[in-house]
Amino acid sequence: MKSHKKVLLVIVSLLILIGVSYAAPPEWFMTTPTSPHYYYFTGSFSSDVKSKAYNSAKAEVVGSILFMINSTVSASTSFDQVYTRNSRRGDTNDSRLFKKIKTQGQAVVSRLQFVKTEFERARNGGWTSYVLARIPKQEVDASIRQFREMRERLKRLKTACVIVVQYPDGEVKEASALKSFIEKFYRETLGYNIVEADVDLNELKGLNISAATIKMKQLLNGYDQVILGIVSLQETPTKRRTQVGGIRMTTISASGTFLLRTVELASLKVVENNDYSGRGVSTRNERDAMDELVNEFKKQLQGDDSGAGGRDAVFD
Repeated sequence: MKSHKKVLLVIVSLLILIGVSYAAPPEWFMTTPTSPHYYYFTGSFSSDVKSKAYNSAKAEVVGSILFMINSTVSASTSFDQVYTRNSRRGDTNDSRLFKKIKTQGQAVVSRLQFVKTEFERARNGGWTSYVLARIPKQEVDASIRQFREMRERLKRLKTACVIVVQYPDGEVKEASALKSFIEKFYRETLGYNIVEADVDLNELKGLNISAATIKMKQLLNGYDQVILGIVSLQETPTKRRTQVGGIRMTTISASGTFLLRTVELASLKVVENNDYSGRGVSTRNERDAMDELVNEFKKQLQGDDSGAGGRDAVFD
């Protein structure tokens, strides 16, 4: 019995140290309401900033709805079946990706209503936001039809996927791991007709996302659209020297952005627009720090928030 009390004491102490709130989530969060006319969804998020906690909780809801609608279209099952299967279960990788990447499907949740919100104050000064939303069932049916039409259109569009990293020395290189990950999501989950493109990446040297988009129109003759992503620095990498005992260490930190666009090449219309920020850290050199930055962005898209860059609310 004493050992159990000791374990409980340790757990409580750890919770205090990391700033977790002890208040229980709202009842409507634990047991989602039901209705013959609406589907109800809940979302939650914790952040040091109250507005980010709220926006990210809403993003949880939007991402889940888009994932369920897409699953219904892809598997030709009813939304009711997908809704029931996913209720009270953890998110899948695809569901997290829908929260991280703004897709054309975001328009299908235009009649989504957020009907309840509750905030909890954490002991470290942060916030946890809980939201309850509903969407009319007839709107879901209409959204599924729109999603099917959109996927049929995407199948007809020849799309290139170009994801690069711009290194401090000026070299431009394909961000292979990030590209294959994004390509797979757009092809298998969203239904894009992605065709491999042979592009001279040196043509993108020193270009920002706008100039690179125009260049893509010149380079991708015969393509209808491009998924273009550029990882680049926000500022000059910084070095920090530390000494622990008799060991000296130099840490290089690279803060940067990952700008991801889907652009229709004929009109240069931006169909989707995603911005991420992060930080890569290395004990070797600036190039290695940039490679770590690329890995950080992949983690962000996968929903892994343990890296240096943290987590972004993409539906603000």
